[in-house]
Amino acid sequence: MLIRLFLPKSRKPSSRAVSRREFFQQLWPISKAPETTLEQAAGPVARRDFRPPGAVGEAEFVTRCTGCALCADACTAGAIGPDSGGLAALDLNQTPCLACWDMPCIQACPEKALAPLAGIWQVRMGSASVRAQSCWQVTGERNCGQTCLAACPLPHSALKLYPGQAPNISRLVCIGCGLCVSACPSPGPGTIQVAIT
Repeated sequence: MLIRLFLPKSRKPSSRAVSRREFFQQLWPISKAPETTLEQAAGPVARRDFRPPGAVGEAEFVTRCTGCALCADACTAGAIGPDSGGLAALDLNQTPCLACWDMPCIQACPEKALAPLAGIWQVRMGSASVRAQSCWQVTGERNCGQTCLAACPLPHSALKLYPGQAPNISRLVCIGCGLCVSACPSPGPGTIQVAIT
């Protein structure tokens, strides 16, 4: 009697024919996976080049940027040029972005590949890092005059200096402009370098 209570109750046979698919779905219910876009399935598109301030996500940037060079014309530093595909790019380890407060490159973009920002603290081109072995601040070989700190557009925030230590660069705050790279007097190869983050 008790066994009967735990047995599954039999359903009344239906006169409707059950398809093979319905039969297996009744045996193993499968929850439908949410649909994903091609970009979500592939994941975010990685940047290979530094993009100008305000650049939208890389996947959107490569579809919006037409290579018109208006941002390059507006760039007072002459830092913006074409990448291998003709799109706007920078080489921040060679020519830094001046991190202009009025951001003329963004204003010049007609395609909205460069989105307006509230200020330079919102720029995200990359992040700088230091090779302590060749930093004069560490080696004491010469007095560098704290040129990296003086060049930083967000001093004491993106870049901090402590006696006898390599510059402390915050990956969260550093905008990756490359000004510290060009200001560093150390002859060591790449004492400060900017990388895409």
